[in-house]
Amino acid sequence: MDKPELDQLQQRLNLFEALADNATAVIAAKDLDGRYLYVNQEYSRLFHQEKHSFCGKTDHEIFPEDIATAFRQADLQVIEKQEVITVEEKAPVDGQIRDYLSIKFPITDSEGNIFATGLVATDITERKAAEQEVLRLSRVDHLTQVANRSLLEQRLGEAIEKAKAHNQLIGVAIVDLDEFKPVNDTYGHHVGDSVLKLMAERLMHSCRSSDTVARLGGDEFVVVLEDLETMQDAISSLHRSVETLHDTYHIESQTIKLSASAGLAFYPHHGTEIFTLLKAADEALYKAKNQGRNQVQVA
Repeated sequence: MDKPELDQLQQRLNLFEALADNATAVIAAKDLDGRYLYVNQEYSRLFHQEKHSFCGKTDHEIFPEDIATAFRQADLQVIEKQEVITVEEKAPVDGQIRDYLSIKFPITDSEGNIFATGLVATDITERKAAEQEVLRLSRVDHLTQVANRSLLEQRLGEAIEKAKAHNQLIGVAIVDLDEFKPVNDTYGHHVGDSVLKLMAERLMHSCRSSDTVARLGGDEFVVVLEDLETMQDAISSLHRSVETLHDTYHIESQTIKLSASAGLAFYPHHGTEIFTLLKAADEALYKAKNQGRNQVQVA
């Protein structure tokens, strides 16, 4: 190779390195045995090592075993299929596990034979966190932060499928405050909202971690009780919940005395479908209201 050709090759190498080192993405190349041939400046910066220190090492010499194994499996997929793949990967950066969207691709010689794998990866940690938060907000009641109707239907549906498979009992309760409307009419909706937040908190604290508390709307809440040994377990739990709601609420210098009623239905005794169970629980709640309020009635 004469000098002009060498100069032209060197220019191309300098151009590549300048582009790669000024990129905000992680860029790297490894040989077929998984040993690093090249990393860019961003790779070096993230893992606090000089670029040259990566060369010749494998991921197993740099990263924890589980992460290194995942990296290698993705590289082997590129080698086997000889095509570009896109995967989400995790990497430890400054003591935290970050999420990366990685594009991995084969690098071939002039005859088309693969001799290395390439990587271009971008940090998507914040994007994934934002997506998870949007998903969470779409499934919780914005006022009380308990499950909304959409999440309730999903969890109750899953509970029914589990109960069918394992011949289990489920309790589905509808709980609401007695005479809540006068609170809004007398003190205003902002006070009523504060009452509902307290109601949600007390329901959550009185239930087990395996139970689901959801708000249907207004002061109407649903409690799904799973993994029950007997019906009495659910009835006793619901009585405790109703007792925690029968109290004096002190809100914005206002003193408001309230009580609650609940209607309880059981899978499979009162229905095997979501809406059948909710309807049965609602009918039991109506019975509790008609029989004096501040009590639990079973369908």
